[in-house]
Amino acid sequence: MVRDFLSERAVHVALGNSVSSKRVTKGCPQGSVSGSTLWNIIINDLIALLSNAPNVRMIVFADDIMFMIQGPSPSPSPTAILTTLQSTLQTIEDWCKEHRLEISKDKSVLMSMFTRNRDVYKRHPTTVAWGINVVSKMRYLGIILDFKLDWYPHTQYLENKLLRIRNSLVRCSKATCGKSFHNLMTVYKYAILPAIRYASEAWSTTIYKRAKSKLQQIQRSFLIFITKSYRRV
Repeated sequence: MVRDFLSERAVHVALGNSVSSKRVTKGCPQGSVSGSTLWNIIINDLIALLSNAPNVRMIVFADDIMFMIQGPSPSPSPTAILTTLQSTLQTIEDWCKEHRLEISKDKSVLMSMFTRNRDVYKRHPTTVAWGINVVSKMRYLGIILDFKLDWYPHTQYLENKLLRIRNSLVRCSKATCGKSFHNLMTVYKYAILPAIRYASEAWSTTIYKRAKSKLQQIQRSFLIFITKSYRRV
């Protein structure tokens, strides 16, 4: 059944009175029930290749892959980390060629943890050859990771995202008309708070003071608006 599902497939594109067809030799239909299982079978080979690599931890969620490389970072060059990075990337490239896959280099970034000296990584032949951007923060599975793990960039991201929703609500609810307190509180409880708490198991226990303050600011702005209170309350 799986063989038939993956055999003799074609994609057809219709534009006006013209139809163009192309044979499909890889990939699964978007949203297919079996697609995730078939991908897990493929990615299992890569997991097995790197499962015993020293100082490398691999995290896989669907087709998003993160590698955490541990090692000393002495001045002036974190040689051990970059050497491990080079061997890991080479293993991935060889695996991709074998399975007719490509790495999305535009979406691939490197973040050196707990160090401000990112120039060493930017100039290294490995990152230059692969075209990998060296960043101080990155988005992964809906949260913003930063190199200090103080989670302040993540709370800034939440602020920008949620205040757009707040501003939209302001336009449809004034002090004496529009959406009622009950309706606004329903939106707050079942839309805003879940967005704030998303993945909080990962970041709430190590959040820094300024990030906590930012979370309070976000919630306060909503509650002031919902209760029709003065700004100084």
